[in-house]
Parts: sequence; structure tokens; C-alpha cells
Amino acid sequence: MPNVVPTKKASPKGLSLWGEAAYPVDIFRNRFEDWFRRFWQEMSDVAPAPEGAIGTNWECELHDDDKQYVVKAEAPGLEPKDFDIQVKGDMLVLSAEHDEEKKSNGSTVKTHGTWYRAFTLPSDVKPDAISASYDKGILTVQIPKDEKVASKKIAVKAK
Repeated sequence: MPNVVPTKKASPKGLSLWGEAAYPVDIFRNRFEDWFRRFWQEMSDVAPAPEGAIGTNWECELHDDDKQYVVKAEAPGLEPKDFDIQVKGDMLVLSAEHDEEKKSNGSTVKTHGTWYRAFTLPSDVKPDAISASYDKGILTVQIPKDEKVASKKIAVKAK
């Protein structure tokens, strides 16, 4: 006897009638990727890049320990003077601009690079105590936490 339970049939393009992928794994993956993309966009791209900035996806690592947040960004070939790091309201804005001129075989090659990234600062930081250093191609920004606002672990007791 043939199966008489109605089923959703996939369209020829692999989509269901509702515009989702035809398979549950694809639905999960699509929704997760969308959520993940929106989450990181909200976390790191809150401030718009200045007009003409080309390196707006500057890869940065974020670390959180008990006393501070640390932002590390790869920036090989730059000089400390190339960086512009500012606190604007509740935003930490990292930007860099570098011009280079190389001469070889009688010709001159000029390059120009621009990098930009902005982060929303958490409420438990000391904006006046933020420091930055540059060593061996790595920009490190240290953002100290305010001990007055530091988190406290609360124990849960059984009744």
C-alpha cells in the first residue's frame, strides 16, 4: 500500500514551498548563519566606517580577563604614528592609515592602506585609562575594568 501521509515536496531548486531549504539541516544552518552574522555585525560594526575606508573588516581578537579587556589586531608594516585610537562616547574606534613608496629599477610604486574597526565599550571600563602599544606587527589595546563595577559571582543555595 502506498504511503498516504502528505509530505512537503521540495521545489526543483532545493527550496521548500515556504522559501526555506528543503532539509532540516539546511534550515538550521541557514538560520544559524543568519543569527551569527547579525550578532557579530551588532557587536563590532556599530559605528559606520569613515568615507573611503577600505579595510573595514580589520580582524581583531578580543580577550576578557578579571582586570581588563584586551583587543589585538594584526597590522604588519605600520608605525605607531599610523594609528588613530579614540574613545567616542561609548565607542572605541581603531583606525590606521599608511602610505608607502618603493623604488626599484627606476620606477616608483606608491601604496596606501586604510584600516578601521569600532567596538561598543562595556559599561564596566575606565575609558580614561585605555592604553595601546604596537610591537612586531601587533597592535594591542588594553581596556582596564572599573573595580567599582566589577562583576560578582553569586552562589546559589539549595533550600
